[in-house]
Amino acid sequence: MGLDINAYTVSAEYAGERQFALGIYDKGGNLRPESGAEKGLAYWKNFYQLQEWLAKLYYNKGGRQFMFNCCTVRMDRSDLDRLEQELGTVEFATLGGWDDPDEDDLAEAREFIGRARAAIDEGKVVVLDSWW
Repeated sequence: MGLDINAYTVSAEYAGERQFALGIYDKGGNLRPESGAEKGLAYWKNFYQLQEWLAKLYYNKGGRQFMFNCCTVRMDRSDLDRLEQELGTVEFATLGGWDDPDEDDLAEAREFIGRARAAIDEGKVVVLDSWW
């Protein structure tokens, strides 16, 4: 067990203007076909600093769950720009009091930002979730 973070794309029609609570899973934990959700944009295991960063994003967008766990949050271009700027900083590395992030996780995050921008250019919506 541990922390899993996934990045998906969903259709813009399905997401509408929602910034969180996109309901991309059914009760059985499967992706809803009507969401147009596609896995594979990115995946991280135990990337705690990103989890803390995403939780802040979720709450800044109006999320209300007690913990950012099994929640979804939308990332737009400005969010991706901010993440890109913050990835290599001391502030990011120390989010939540965790040890320094793994270099492979940081590299994957940088690659994800490029893929996410391309998905947005294609008219898709980028959504991340995490599960502790």
